[in-house]
Amino acid sequence: MLSELLEFRPERDREVLAAVPSAPAVFVLESRDPGAEPYVSKTRNLRRRLERLLGSSSEPGKRLNLRDRVGRIEYRATGSEFESAFFLYKLLRSTYPKTYLERLRLRF
Repeated sequence: MLSELLEFRPERDREVLAAVPSAPAVFVLESRDPGAEPYVSKTRNLRRRLERLLGSSSEPGKRLNLRDRVGRIEYRATGSEFESAFFLYKLLRSTYPKTYLERLRLRF
């Protein structure tokens, strides 16, 4: 369903993040732990969002950082907010068939 796939390792973060477009997209961050749920979301600027979630941060804080957990990034660039919202709905529905409505409410 997603069109692009990148393997992520913290030591190669700059290389991986440079390959990601600064464009609207829907994305999935998959954990290295096979039992963990994926992080599914949409954004207006994929590179900036992934830099926040996966970049090295010198200051600890309340910001979510998945750098040491993520093993794979999948994404699909979108052309509009409507396309992003619609594709996110379809992706959440297929990923979480029993709880996708609850997860959508958290996003909007």
